[in-house]
Amino acid sequence: MNATIDVSLRELKFTVGRALHAAGVAAGAVNPVRDLLVDAQALGHDALAELHRSLPQLPAHHGAIRVSRLNGHLSIDGLGQPAFLIAPAVLDLGVAEAAGHGGAVVEVSNCTGPGMLAALAGRAHLHGLDVSVLAGSGRGVTTTVGQQPGRAWTNGTTAPGALLLFSAGDRAAGPPTPRDAAGGHIARLLADGSRVDADLWWAVYDISNGALTPDSILSRQHAGSSVLDEFGQIVGEIGEDDDYPQIQAMSRTARLAEPTNN
Repeated sequence: MNATIDVSLRELKFTVGRALHAAGVAAGAVNPVRDLLVDAQALGHDALAELHRSLPQLPAHHGAIRVSRLNGHLSIDGLGQPAFLIAPAVLDLGVAEAAGHGGAVVEVSNCTGPGMLAALAGRAHLHGLDVSVLAGSGRGVTTTVGQQPGRAWTNGTTAPGALLLFSAGDRAAGPPTPRDAAGGHIARLLADGSRVDADLWWAVYDISNGALTPDSILSRQHAGSSVLDEFGQIVGEIGEDDDYPQIQAMSRTARLAEPTNN
């Protein structure tokens, strides 16, 4: 049995976000893609593994999609990209399509890992919508999320895809909040964290460090507590790895610059 590790919501968001930056995902797309992956992990999908498998492909993709209408509903061609990368655009189109009709059918094809689209329930719920995702590649495999009953679906092609059903949710209890989205998955993640394979976690973590500025004297001048001399010049930084006696010695020859009244 592989060793596991419990990671917090904060750790998950930071590490996934940095990994997307390091992989070259467009800066404006990082946060919505990160949130989809975090939702997916919280909802029980192996999102971290899907991200790790897809990282080498990401520099070649930009989240672009091709949209058309097929049999009266939206049809989205993912252009061979990971489903989690195009998911924010799919959500926006689904919400917009459902706005004036109380619901919408959106067909997504030609993407990898289409089952990840089930995590859209976490965000669609915030728009007052439930989502049922019928994922498969000609096999009619059904994954149901939200209140809509699932039904088998075959897209008629060999390209992996999914049929998404956006339907009006129960708003009787008032506007939804992130705490109750899709069954409170974020609240559970906050309270319990997410248990993941340790080797997988550290592999993604090491990749994510590629998005960080290397530690240097210059980088330390822009974050943390600075020790200044009497002329207001930085003479040192106080970080977690500093030795306390060394800080005391430094403080004897330097002081924090403070305004004085003459």
